[in-house]
Amino acid sequence: MPGLNAVSQRFRDLVEEFEPGTHQFFPLELYYKNGTPVEEPFFVFNCCVSFDSLLASRSEVKWHDLGEPLRSPRLGVLWRHRNVLSRPAIAGHHIWCSLRLRVAGLYVSDVFHDHMKRRKIRYFDASPCEESEESWIAEENAGPILEWEARHGLERGMMPWLIENPDVLF
Repeated sequence: MPGLNAVSQRFRDLVEEFEPGTHQFFPLELYYKNGTPVEEPFFVFNCCVSFDSLLASRSEVKWHDLGEPLRSPRLGVLWRHRNVLSRPAIAGHHIWCSLRLRVAGLYVSDVFHDHMKRRKIRYFDASPCEESEESWIAEENAGPILEWEARHGLERGMMPWLIENPDVLF
């Protein structure tokens, strides 16, 4: 996750119950190895809610330098280790992915995860995260990214630079 993933109709229904009209689902035709179509509808899921909530300063993470000047540092999250989310940042959200920290994967609320288990929606590898009342503050949790952006004049992230340099492939 967060995008270009085949999800079932049951997953789509659950997402729509929690965050109606928020995320994107594109119909997908799947076939068994013998060429027979899969009867249950599947969709490519695109998570459309992105914000940072991981308190890097309180989590077991590692910063990776991906090479100046093209790529900003990336946060390596050690799943199954201590990861702490900002409760104020995640309040009212049920499905989201990270933004500036670019953490791979999808976050879901505890209540959403409980509903997934009750409905036996499988094939999602979940790593529980702790929560803290601490607010997510960019300077405390995305310092290496902010420093990189300051050096390269990218106050709003990489997008303006990518627009000016369309020949760069990542």
